Amino acid sequence: MRLLVALCLFTGFAAQAAHYTTYACDTCDYQKAARIASLNATNQECHWTNRPGTNPTPDDVECYAPAKTLVVANPATEQTFKFRVQKQCHGTYCDDTAAVTDLPLATDDYEIMNTFFELHQTISNAVLDTQNNLEAQVQAQSYAQSSNENCENSLLKYLTSVAVRNDTSQRMASIIIASAEGKSWANYLKKAAPSSSQHNLTISKSPSYSATFNFENMQFPLRHTITSGDPAKNMLVFTVDYVGNVTTRGMSEIHFLFNLERHNSIVHGENLQILTSPDTTHNFAHPSRAPEISACIIDYISEGAHIGHSEQSQTPITMPDKNGILQQRCPTTTQATVCSSTKEGQNCTTTNYHFLSACH
Repeated sequence: MRLLVALCLFTGFAAQAAHYTTYACDTCDYQKAARIASLNATNQECHWTNRPGTNPTPDDVECYAPAKTLVVANPATEQTFKFRVQKQCHGTYCDDTAAVTDLPLATDDYEIMNTFFELHQTISNAVLDTQNNLEAQVQAQSYAQSSNENCENSLLKYLTSVAVRNDTSQRMASIIIASAEGKSWANYLKKAAPSSSQHNLTISKSPSYSATFNFENMQFPLRHTITSGDPAKNMLVFTVDYVGNVTTRGMSEIHFLFNLERHNSIVHGENLQILTSPDTTHNFAHPSRAPEISACIIDYISEGAHIGHSEQSQTPITMPDKNGILQQRCPTTTQATVCSSTKEGQNCTTTNYHFLSACH
């Protein structure tokens, strides 16, 4: 039997129609859950009370904050806390901190939470298994890299090609679904969510009773990693979310969302967040950087639909290549704009690059 705690004894009464938000929090006890509930209370509404045709004064304001019912659920401990929160108002103003009242769980809440805990466990175990398998494969391989990189397989194409992004998301979803085979709810897991689909999870007991889940308070999000060649130099890290309209009877479909964590990702030895920092100029022409920068990065910052501006100096510089052969290179400046998905939506950044390239 799964543990559901509401700080009031579980009751089996039938719930009235309700649609509420459940905040998933994998580190929550009662105290932290109550704080989250208080922070998500509905803001006050204020209106003027002066008679029509008269000038309002500061005292002619009346404020009111509607009550709100919400749930905080810990998928790690399978605890659930249900609250009623409301800011207390005093005529012209309302308190900043909301009053929090514990509520008992209804039978319908119990079914919704059981569905959520089972679904989350299936998906989190599948994601963890895929990562463990990846790490085992990485440790078993030798990554003696040649001096010639295969830029056709560069992970930077995830940023520059919509087709590559879509294909990568579908492949990651397929791997996770395969890992979940035979587990609870596995038959309802589908591939990556289409861009036009909803971006949240709603679990319904009936058309009139449902919970929409908010994952912003999860401290340990699910993550999936893809690599190319040496994982120490080429690794994209994604958070994994799942969305869809689900009923406790097992109807509908569940899709995956993959959000790129640039700060945890590395491409050709460069931290991706630093490489694509907004409103920044990277000087790869500097003698300390030019010899070590990857040819694939030079390709990425040289041309493509993501390059919005390109300018080249007509004064060539003679310098040796990696093999010591003298060659002429011209200082070049480009501007690249790339986008990736985050929990908040599309993250688009524009970065300037200065580097040496073939003169033309």
